[in-house]
Amino acid sequence: MAQGTKITFSEAEFEAITHPDFFYTKHAAIRKVMELLGETERMLRENILQHPELGHHTNIESPKIFRGENYRELPYVVLDYPRRFSTETVFAFRSMFWWGKEFSFTMHLQGAALGHFRKSIEERITGLAGNDFYLCVNNSPWQYHFEKDNYRKLEELVSADDSYREYLQKDFIKLSRKIPVSDFDRVPGHASETLALLLKILF
Repeated sequence: MAQGTKITFSEAEFEAITHPDFFYTKHAAIRKVMELLGETERMLRENILQHPELGHHTNIESPKIFRGENYRELPYVVLDYPRRFSTETVFAFRSMFWWGKEFSFTMHLQGAALGHFRKSIEERITGLAGNDFYLCVNNSPWQYHFEKDNYRKLEELVSADDSYREYLQKDFIKLSRKIPVSDFDRVPGHASETLALLLKILF
């Protein structure tokens, strides 16, 4: 005799699986976020063109926008520009929308690129304090959330002691800023400002 399933759904879950409206709205919203990151790319390009020497370290010609469904169980959209990811070097500026959380703007240096710029960063990084930057303290460079096991506020690290210097000796450095999703209209300008501030400590 066939047995009935023991699976049950909460009221909210049943509402979700019987009504597709949310997903139509979600797809429309994601398309607009991708358009927003397209505008961001055009504004970043203006900054990048002022530093043609960047072309020695990263790809300044081919921005990449892509989306995913499961960063810590939430959808995301990413713009990598400028970007270079290889086994020898990483020089990337990532503008990221994380559903329901924030927009973040992150420079990631690793390998040959980090070797080239590490001294400049060590000498100038304190100039970023007071501009809402976060320094990655994680052992993995592939996390983007802002919990304390991943990012610490730069100005707090600098003002407390010299402990921030130990994070500058890792095999990668990531510096990031964020704004709430509700400030979506600030994304292109904030991304451009963030990249400009970071380039000042590199060149």
